[in-house]
Amino acid sequence: MGVFDFFGKKGETKDYNLVGSGQLRDMMEEIRNNIKQDFGGIPVEENEIDDFYVVLKRAVEKHLESQMSSGAGSGDMESLSVDALPLFHVSEDHMYAYVCVLPPLNEGEGIERDRFLEDMRYEGIVYGIDEEAVSRLISMQEYLHIIQIAAGTSPLDGKDGRLEELFQRRNEKTLELDDNASLERIDFRKHNKVQTIQEGEVICRIHAPVAAKDGMTVSGQVLYARGGEAVRIPKGKNTTISADGSVLTADISGVVVTEDDNFTVNDQKIVFHDVDASVGDLECMGDLFIRGNIDDGVTINAIGNIIIEGNVRHGKILSGGTIRIQGEVKGSRENELSAEKQIQCAILEEATATAKGNIYAEVIANSEVISREGSIYAVSGRGLIFGGSIQAYTSVFTKKIGNISGCKNLFTLGYNPKREERRDAVANELKEIDVLCERLRKDIAEMRAAGKNYQRDTKEEYARLVEQRSVYDDLAKRKTKELEELESILLSNVSGSIICEKIHPTTQVHIGGHKIVIQEEVTDCNIHLQGKQVVLK
Repeated sequence: MGVFDFFGKKGETKDYNLVGSGQLRDMMEEIRNNIKQDFGGIPVEENEIDDFYVVLKRAVEKHLESQMSSGAGSGDMESLSVDALPLFHVSEDHMYAYVCVLPPLNEGEGIERDRFLEDMRYEGIVYGIDEEAVSRLISMQEYLHIIQIAAGTSPLDGKDGRLEELFQRRNEKTLELDDNASLERIDFRKHNKVQTIQEGEVICRIHAPVAAKDGMTVSGQVLYARGGEAVRIPKGKNTTISADGSVLTADISGVVVTEDDNFTVNDQKIVFHDVDASVGDLECMGDLFIRGNIDDGVTINAIGNIIIEGNVRHGKILSGGTIRIQGEVKGSRENELSAEKQIQCAILEEATATAKGNIYAEVIANSEVISREGSIYAVSGRGLIFGGSIQAYTSVFTKKIGNISGCKNLFTLGYNPKREERRDAVANELKEIDVLCERLRKDIAEMRAAGKNYQRDTKEEYARLVEQRSVYDDLAKRKTKELEELESILLSNVSGSIICEKIHPTTQVHIGGHKIVIQEEVTDCNIHLQGKQVVLK
């Protein structure tokens, strides 16, 4: 049965209450069925369709009423023809518009395009109109269907600019490890790697913000989007932003650090290759970074820190700061390291290493290692010390001393070569002063015996000798006092200890002039001086 069969034929006599209520039921049932068919699989606001349906029910009632003559009740008036009626609905957020066209009654006019568009404009629907849906509605004369006839555009917020950082943000730090970090098991192959950079190399890429796109409702109201903000470019010293603003690059070769949340390139001499006989010895007035190995007995001398990314196979490394070797020191018995601060490396084998501060390594093997004013640590990795001579001003911390082969291990604590050197120098000076004083006393005694101390031509010489003797006597007293103080300091510095998980024989430990020889394997060791005896607990 067609939808027009709902309404009877022209000229028939109808009971309004009976026929009208039936027509209303049929129309609303048709609309409800169409809703299920048209919107069953389409994501649409269910409440909007429900609200429209309620409005439609009242509109259908009025539409049906209009088929009756204004003089209904006279009994002889025929029902009037009624044109198709488009009913529009706009969602609460004004982002969607819907239409449902009620059918013509009693041979009224159907949907006409120009009038339909005019009605839609009068309802305030002016943007996002679905021209295809309108054409289909007109051509197919679709009645009692709820059709989405227009859709607004949601605003699209812009995206903030962003940085693609190719280097880590690191504050500039001293290479020296503090007391809190000393017992941490640090892998110097990876720990706090210095970020070197060459001139012109990119530090970070700069991505511009994405522009915002404003939206609009079906009624033509603009919905403003939030614009993307440009990213702050972390430009620090010795860096440049490219002309197109896309990258931040280094002006010089050096080390990348972060200062005040900006990337900065600090000037530092960097060698990007091995240093051997083909390169020759190197000297540097500041810090020096070598991204290669050391070989062929070359000498590396820097007033500042020295960082070597590779291995030291055969060379002499002299630093006025800290030496950090991220590789290994082995391959030659002539390897020599000397630092005014600390020495840090992974493997220290068959080498001589002297530092004023602490010395760190995973393995110290068959080496002479001296910490003049600090401690020696072998707690990372294998944490092993065996063979050679270990001299620490304070303490030694390690997992294991010696090995099952029975190598000899010599440890000396409370050691300060500088003080011993000074003591020996003062003792030698005192001997020379004693010789001079003895010679002056002898010369003075001879002049007195000959009466030359009173003679006019020798009196001044005698006075000069007496004055010299007095000066050297005073100097001898000062040197004697200094020597006594140095001896006292050297004897009193016995607070150090050796902390170790396991010790193999044969290990000899000297602390403050006292010693102990360990001839059997022991574990959980704390070797220290108690009274005048070295104890092992």
